[in-house]
Amino acid sequence: MHNIGRLSPNQNLQKNGYPLSKDYSTIGNQVEAIAAGNKYAHETFEQLLNSENHRHLLLGQQLFYQYQNELGVAYVRETKSPYDYYWVIYIADHDHRPKPESELTVISEFKLDLPEYKTSIRERHRQSRAGRPLMTTDQ
Repeated sequence: MHNIGRLSPNQNLQKNGYPLSKDYSTIGNQVEAIAAGNKYAHETFEQLLNSENHRHLLLGQQLFYQYQNELGVAYVRETKSPYDYYWVIYIADHDHRPKPESELTVISEFKLDLPEYKTSIRERHRQSRAGRPLMTTDQ
């Protein structure tokens, strides 16, 4: 889940000493992507790119996200948990770091518009979830 206790991901970063830019809302999530069930990073990245909101965050497809210039990735394997593999990606903009002066261009090699590509990822995602308890993000 994105909220730890009653803290939003933005609040969690600030509480733990990260000087998040004032452009972020206090209560919100413009910094965190979570995925579960995939053993490998490339599978997780593909899974997240199939979510419009995560794709905007990870590829900087909106101007707000293009200014994010620091990245943190966490990976945990817990074999006694429902999904075994857990990934968290934080991408944020440091409060005291200057903004870029020019507009950024993000080029992606991912061809998410191909129906067969989307189907194969969706099918792998469905198969990885088969027989496991639902998480709130699965509903």
